Amino acid sequence: MSRASVQVLGNITRDPETRKTSADKSMVSFGMAVNDGWGENKHTSFFDVTGFGKRGEALAKFLKKGDEVFIYGTMRQSSWDDKDTGAKRSKVEVIMDGFEFTTGRKKSEPKAKPKDVEEDYGDPLDPF
Repeated sequence: MSRASVQVLGNITRDPETRKTSADKSMVSFGMAVNDGWGENKHTSFFDVTGFGKRGEALAKFLKKGDEVFIYGTMRQSSWDDKDTGAKRSKVEVIMDGFEFTTGRKKSEPKAKPKDVEEDYGDPLDPF
């Protein structure tokens, strides 16, 4: 069995949209942009991403357009006939297995003020 695994670090290009499948399972879809290269060699790739279940719901709850995120999953190619022109169409999308929050933030957001570790968790050197 082959598996096309992928890891993508980029920014969400549209707010995650949550729907239910016919089996009443939650499904989240959103777009991502990934920048590669510098200067004149800079290239941006765009991906459609679909996530299912609790992981997808969590992503939709905490992330929005413009946020940076790291996702991992598999690639899947879909093909169809265009209703208007009859031409064959296809796209490759990422089926998300999971994601991780990143420390990235939009430039317009203020820098978060770090909390004092002792304030929340006590002295980190005292095991009791």
